[in-house]
Amino acid sequence: LVQCKHWKASKVPVSVVRELYGVMVAEQAAGAFVVTSGQFTDDAQAFADGKNIQLIDGRLLVGTIKGRMPQASKPAITSVKSAISCPVCSSEMVLRTAKRGVNAGNQFYGCSNYPSCRGTKPHQL
Repeated sequence: LVQCKHWKASKVPVSVVRELYGVMVAEQAAGAFVVTSGQFTDDAQAFADGKNIQLIDGRLLVGTIKGRMPQASKPAITSVKSAISCPVCSSEMVLRTAKRGVNAGNQFYGCSNYPSCRGTKPHQL
């Protein structure tokens, strides 16, 4: 079982870990993970000790991701590529379709480095 928490303002309390442990026992699961972008309280860590519950805090999560992802990899882009350069960073642009806003359904060129670069150009037929 896995439970994820986005807690940056405060630490994940012991109650979250206790609740997941209760579900783990009720479902007869072999183990559980609690993953957070923040940190756990000392009580939460103490409760998890000796139980098959692994606590993964934000620092461990980021370290694990960085350690397993090749530095040169880029996210896969399923849109049609073009020979158009980004006006912001000069990278290749990708033909995309707007999903929301006033331009929903319309096509445009977006930077292949999105979300690091948010350069766009209009698509003209």
